[in-house]
Amino acid sequence: MKNMKELFVDGVNYGRYRPTYPPALYNHIREKMGLKGNERAKMALDVGCGSGQVTVELLSLCEKVKGIDISEGQLKGAIQKDGIIYDIGTSNNLPVENQSLDLITVGQAAHWFDLEKFYQEVDRALRINGVLALITYAHNYVENKEAQRLFEQYAHGTLGEYWEKERKFVDEEYKDFTFPYPVEKISLLIEKNLSLDEYTKYLSTFSAYKTFRDRNPNQEPLVQFKADLLKIYGTEDDSMTINVKWPLSLFLCKKT
Repeated sequence: MKNMKELFVDGVNYGRYRPTYPPALYNHIREKMGLKGNERAKMALDVGCGSGQVTVELLSLCEKVKGIDISEGQLKGAIQKDGIIYDIGTSNNLPVENQSLDLITVGQAAHWFDLEKFYQEVDRALRINGVLALITYAHNYVENKEAQRLFEQYAHGTLGEYWEKERKFVDEEYKDFTFPYPVEKISLLIEKNLSLDEYTKYLSTFSAYKTFRDRNPNQEPLVQFKADLLKIYGTEDDSMTINVKWPLSLFLCKKT
């Protein structure tokens, strides 16, 4: 397989077009951490932070946040804010002191990890009563059935052979994952209004899309996809908005 950092290099587009998690997700994490009101813990680590979409939200839960990723390209586009530090780092060797963390989060990245080694690092780095939160969302869906069929043809047909084998864990919502501590699963929903242009650009952030383009540099599948999408919605205006939904799963563990 490709090195993971080769699959996610454009932090700007990734941050701009990928869905963001709803406030309810962070409320569930806050509850698991036992925080009251606006209370914050001391330190959080966001592993596989990408462009910092989760990292920045963790400031509502912890006074200091560190985001790590193996992709320099992702970190170049990361959201900057006081209280956040970004660094190159891996899940197998977390760049933090023993028992220094109140929270570790992983947003849409744990399926790439060697979980046994990662969990060893989690147990080393978390304080007692510290929380591990794994987040994953499945493929999106739209209400228009013809548009949904078009998406499925793109994701499973055009890109089908270009997905890494780890993608199946996402499609299965981490159902076969093991966890280092007793786990609570919470099912949520991401919902976002996207223009047809934004929706098409979101599809360009798929790892399988990058692999497709690397192997077929003279082919751009999203040109035809967008043309077909506009036809389905009966418009030439790619600023027309549609409602897009993603099934979202949150797994919460507490070290005791």
